[in-house]
Amino acid sequence: MPKKSKAEKRNSHEKIIYVAAELFLDQGIAETSVSEIMQKARITHGGFYRHIPARTNM
Repeated sequence: MPKKSKAEKRNSHEKIIYVAAELFLDQGIAETSVSEIMQKARITHGGFYRHIPARTNM
């Protein structure tokens, strides 16, 4: 698969944020799953986790 341009990456990231915010407002953070965000944003697990940094110091 060809590498995405910076604009495409930015658009994907913004879409994830928008979809997550929409779901959080509609049903609450506790009731929203990562899978649900990915499905509504139409991205894969790998695509999602490339946009969201790991929090290793929690």
